[in-house]
Amino acid sequence: MENILIIVYHFPPMGGGAVLRTQKFVKYLPQFGLMPTVVTANIPASIKDDTLLEELDKRIEIFRTITFEKFGIEKNLNEKIHENKKAKRTLLLKLLIIWKFFKNTIVNNFFIPDKYVGWTIFAYKKCKEIIKKQQIDMIYSSSPPVSTHLVAYLLKCHEKIPWVMDYRDLWLNHNILGPKTKFSKFINNKVEKKFISRADKVISATTTITEDFIDRYKKNNKFITITNGYDKERFDNNHISKYKTKNKFTIVYSGSFSNYQTPEYFLIAIKELLLEYNDFKSDIEIIFAGSVEKNHLVSSIVNFIGFIPYKDAVDLICSADVLLLTIYELQCSKSVLTTKLFDYIGAQKPILALIPSGIASEMIKDEKLGVVVSPNNIQDIKRAILGLYMKWKEKKLYTGANYSMLAKKFDRKQLTYELSKVLKEVVNHKK
Repeated sequence: MENILIIVYHFPPMGGGAVLRTQKFVKYLPQFGLMPTVVTANIPASIKDDTLLEELDKRIEIFRTITFEKFGIEKNLNEKIHENKKAKRTLLLKLLIIWKFFKNTIVNNFFIPDKYVGWTIFAYKKCKEIIKKQQIDMIYSSSPPVSTHLVAYLLKCHEKIPWVMDYRDLWLNHNILGPKTKFSKFINNKVEKKFISRADKVISATTTITEDFIDRYKKNNKFITITNGYDKERFDNNHISKYKTKNKFTIVYSGSFSNYQTPEYFLIAIKELLLEYNDFKSDIEIIFAGSVEKNHLVSSIVNFIGFIPYKDAVDLICSADVLLLTIYELQCSKSVLTTKLFDYIGAQKPILALIPSGIASEMIKDEKLGVVVSPNNIQDIKRAILGLYMKWKEKKLYTGANYSMLAKKFDRKQLTYELSKVLKEVVNHKK
């Protein structure tokens, strides 16, 4: 076997969509003659999924290093604000506002390439130790955060080991993950050019990201797209779900919401439908799984079950009649092809996609996976829900998707095989 050093910040037992792409590659790479060694950050997981670690080959070593990017001052101030009386609380709130301004100014301008740069020195040191102790044939780094690529870049400069970069999301042109000030954009643009010049191959999770790189760097042979996917075996072996207990029109959302995306417009649409159609309340059930705040609008028919392990999430989405998909409406949204979409394909259920125009909406329309609606248009959302509900009542709720073809295209094992070919090509080219 050839040995591959994988540098990734988010990794199990942390749960959620951010870890799945790399975790699944690590799971399947040994089947194709590549043995991973993982270097990741030792951080407390807000959501934890030990079942993802259980899937991995027992021979795989995982090293977790400390990191300094967290700001303890902010946490301490918040705790004191809750503990103290009103007069002192006002002073502490002012101090918190001043501190956040100071922190954001420093982070947005001087933390290059991103706020996780405090991890790089520890990760780099651990990677050097690993390289000394064992024969490492190649390095693979996955972002976000882009600090993972900085670690790999430094190793490449000093160790001359073949290096493959993986971009799960855009960087420089990303409204949320990218640089926030003119100064940091200028510096990070130069940093990315250094990364690209040193990397042997650059893999992207979407064609949009790949096309952006090709357009800016004019090197077609360096940039490759390997999409996200789903575990075909897990979906093929899925049993009757414990979540489907009633004969109701069930809409399921699996995942988390952030400040940039919200179920608000969907829930308003549901509330209005409940008022307009008498049978709707007795017929419908909505399940939200993940980090989702409870919303009082329709809490009587929405079941908030919180975060559940990935294997249970598969059971849940397979129990649905309709699967809800949301993507925030920002400029960078055009390139977003969320991991959740591929699991929804595996479940073979109609998708209600409240998303802006972009690569995800095009895919859903082209592959006939469901209904695409503007995320903020309540009237269109209502019409879409009602249309799916009527089809369910008539027992005609299905899509026109070719799921057997999609399974061949998006099976994670097949995608890992494609990755293994790229990695072996890079190693053989350097020999």
